[in-house]
Amino acid sequence: MDPVSITVACMSIAKLSAQCILSLTIWLGEVKTVDDRIEAFCKEMQSLSGILESLNNALQQSDMQTAARDTKEGASSSLWDQIVSTLQDCEETMKALQSVLGRLTKASSHRFLRFIRKPVKQFKESLESGEISTLRQRILFYISGLSLPIQMMNL
Repeated sequence: MDPVSITVACMSIAKLSAQCILSLTIWLGEVKTVDDRIEAFCKEMQSLSGILESLNNALQQSDMQTAARDTKEGASSSLWDQIVSTLQDCEETMKALQSVLGRLTKASSHRFLRFIRKPVKQFKESLESGEISTLRQRILFYISGLSLPIQMMNL
């Protein structure tokens, strides 16, 4: 996989991350009883977004693009393949998270639900927490998994 494809994937995932951050920020403002968990999740999303931006910036450098092309056929090609695979999986996770957050946001728009917002939000979060928890664990994996190549590039 070439650096341009990785850059495109990084930008796509960063856009999805930004949309999820916006949804989480809105959700944070509406649900005061689960602020700490949502705020931590939002920070994790910001961390992932920062890592993706760093990876994208590193791959924009001409020396990194040359090195990537040179290693594409060598022993290091599996690193690039793994990065691409991780980015594809990360993109699917972001889409799933965006879907879950969209359902939570859409359901809170009914007038009656606004009146009893906090209890309904807590209930909805408990219904979604299994799915959200799984997606959150995957995001933590991406943060650590994508940080390593960036550290290796900086050596």
